[in-house]
Amino acid sequence: MTRLDERELRELIDRRDVLHALEPQRLHLRWWRPCSVRVLLVTDGGLDFGSGDFGLRTFVTTLLSGTYPAHFRITLAHRRSRGGDAMMEDDGRVERRISGFRFDDRGHFAADQYDQLWMFGIESAPGITDREVRAVAEFMDAGGGVFATGDHAALGRAMGERIPRVRSMRLWDSTPGVDEVSMGGHRRNDTNRRGHDAASTFDDQSDDVPQVITPRWYRTRVGLFEAVYPHPLLCGPDGAITVMPDHPHEGECHEPADTSQVVDVGGASFVEYPPAVGGGPKPVPEVIATSTVLGGTKSGTKDATQGHTFGGIAAYDGHLAGVGRVVTDATWHHFVNINLIGAAGAAPPKDSGFLATPAGASHLARVRTYYRNTATWISPPGLLRCMNRRLLWDLVWHHRVVEAVATTAEVDLRRAHPVLLWHIGKQARDVLGRRTSACQSVRLVLDLVWQEALPELFPEVDPWLPRDLESRPAPQQVPWFDPSPVLDLALGSAVTAVHQAFAEDEQVDQDSLDERLDEVLARGVAVGLERARESAREALEQLDALVQRVTTR
Repeated sequence: MTRLDERELRELIDRRDVLHALEPQRLHLRWWRPCSVRVLLVTDGGLDFGSGDFGLRTFVTTLLSGTYPAHFRITLAHRRSRGGDAMMEDDGRVERRISGFRFDDRGHFAADQYDQLWMFGIESAPGITDREVRAVAEFMDAGGGVFATGDHAALGRAMGERIPRVRSMRLWDSTPGVDEVSMGGHRRNDTNRRGHDAASTFDDQSDDVPQVITPRWYRTRVGLFEAVYPHPLLCGPDGAITVMPDHPHEGECHEPADTSQVVDVGGASFVEYPPAVGGGPKPVPEVIATSTVLGGTKSGTKDATQGHTFGGIAAYDGHLAGVGRVVTDATWHHFVNINLIGAAGAAPPKDSGFLATPAGASHLARVRTYYRNTATWISPPGLLRCMNRRLLWDLVWHHRVVEAVATTAEVDLRRAHPVLLWHIGKQARDVLGRRTSACQSVRLVLDLVWQEALPELFPEVDPWLPRDLESRPAPQQVPWFDPSPVLDLALGSAVTAVHQAFAEDEQVDQDSLDERLDEVLARGVAVGLERARESAREALEQLDALVQRVTTR
């Protein structure tokens, strides 16, 4: 190959990548526009959205450059008067900026204006008003998703302390006696890890060495075995996310002891943790990631720490109760520039943070996946369905899936061999898992196949469903039945049905595709489940015949 040939090929690669990022509709014949998610980011006091140490620009840029199938439409709001770099005025991707923000100003905020709300609080007083608390509570009860965080002691209390659910999923002040979220005491939540210096220093928070977190693991029975997954917030393409930026004094997330509270705000009452829709165990907040404090850490001149653990991230699946989802984090130091891309004016490597080394860049990529996962997970149910449709649509036209489905082009779906549909489903699951995460592939299949009867048929399939462990009876039989092939076969049938229905359409009607796709998916899943039932019956008959031959000798 000549240098000219190589240059032309590299130019082709560059052109392809630019089109894929900026104009995918020109590159992909059946491109489907992403789901529009309206995101409000609010901060106060000395935090802002700029390029400085306590700016959130790295985080905001992560959402602005988010990945398909979501398009995050960002509004930046500051409760004080801010402009310029602090409000990212040089970035045209930001849709709106609000200075002097108030939750009770309908020009700023209303339940129908946004899909999710993120609060990064540093101020401890004065607190938001009753009218503001009520506006946020109504937004949450209408299905809006919320993320909230502060830092050590009372930092962030002004915004977060009184909001239902948010108030009880995180400490908004230091604890009496042990002073658990102090700034300098022995029991402070110091997650700093020694970097490249001879001793522990405060600025270790700005190097390329993260803290290691411990995810909560969720189990699902698969035949004779169990599969384990982290919470969807911590699912990455290459496995569970087990790192976060470190900091010498974090806040703390926890699980509320009393989930029966009714919160009265300005004459209105809000059930903090409603019962599950349709019955079953009540969904309650869970600590989904635990951070570890190493004993003897000084982070410079602070008291040597006592080793302990604390809640780093908490999550509440309000969708199961007909309200919005909520996530709290121990500290906004997991999001500000100084903990991600280093401190301005610091000596290397602390001037560039995680970007100082390839290993650090890999850690930062995982942290940014956590950001995107959170923005996806707290989206209302309708938007999650929108994203799932597009994930499946994108999956159908992936080259590996197209080749797998090609053998069914002239075959009536109802006559396709179950093994073929099963193999197609496994291919599709593998492609999705590599492009997103194993968790997301499981979630997509469950959302596609989950019918009203299936929770009773497969009570252990969904690892993230709340379970009443105390009242669950002990297994009375060997778990012979493995539901995993059923789900794969149903997915394979759904993918095949979509491919057959739209293979001849060179252009798709963007406005009617949701409804058309739902109809095709429902038909494909139904056929897949029926073919699975027939195949299982044949296998059981073969087993029965084999046992009869053996036992009648």
